[in-house]
This record gives sequence, structure tokens and C-alpha cells, in this order.
Amino acid sequence: MEESIITLGDKQLTVKEPVFRCLKIILKAYNQLSEDVSDTDKMAAIDTMLAAIFDGKLKLKHLSPDELSDFLNAIRAICGMNASEGKASPKEKPSGDYWGDIYAHLSMCLGWTYDYINEHMTLSRLAEYQGYWDNNPPTHQLVAAYMG
Repeated sequence: MEESIITLGDKQLTVKEPVFRCLKIILKAYNQLSEDVSDTDKMAAIDTMLAAIFDGKLKLKHLSPDELSDFLNAIRAICGMNASEGKASPKEKPSGDYWGDIYAHLSMCLGWTYDYINEHMTLSRLAEYQGYWDNNPPTHQLVAAYMG
């Protein structure tokens, strides 16, 4: 997913797929909506998601109930969330700390720093790399499989 169009405040807005830095913020805020928190905290979580998605450039004073529902549904698609789980997480969740596993894997395979991954990697890009690595495993994984 590169871009998506959503309607908020009677405006059609183009939303780019979030990089990991923003995705982590969005997931955390989205998960707060399923917790037993006040309406004020829920609105703060929605504001946090809007800020992360639109780089703080969009301020909405009011969302209709339909717009809010559409926005929350769009969050799942925009962020590649698994609809079957109670809380939001990447669709393919490795065991343990999945962000740490993902960052370590990318760093090891590509030689990228965690900061670079944070600012440039998206879930769709990760899926493309993973598809390639499924057919052409990185050397360290081949060696580990050989050594047992």
C-alpha cells in the first residue's frame, strides 16, 4: 500500500503508508482505544493518530460519528493491521518483541541502522523483502540452517 484516500471533515485526503516510526505511534494510540480509558483519553489517542498520519499538519475540531468510524476502519488498512486480533499489530507477528525482531532482521540482512529503518521502512516494503528472502534466504540464515 503506497497511498490511500480518506474523507475527514468533508475533505478528501491522501494518506501515505506510514514508516515504522509513525506506525509504532499509531499502533500504540489505536490500542488505547480498546482499553478502559476516559473519552478525553480516547480523543487524545485519535489526535495522536491524526498527527502521526499527517505529520502534525492536520487539525480537526470535529469528526462526525460516520467520519470517525470510517477513519478508524481506514487505520487498519493504512497500517496493515490484522482485523482478527483484539489489538492492533502487524499482520505477521514474530514471536517475542516483534519490533525488535523486525529491526534486528533488517539490520542484519541489509546493513541498515535502526534509525534508517525507523524513517524509511514500511510494512509493504518489508513484505516485498520477505517475499524475496523466502526464495533467496540471507547468508546468515543459510549458515544457521546448515549448522543446525
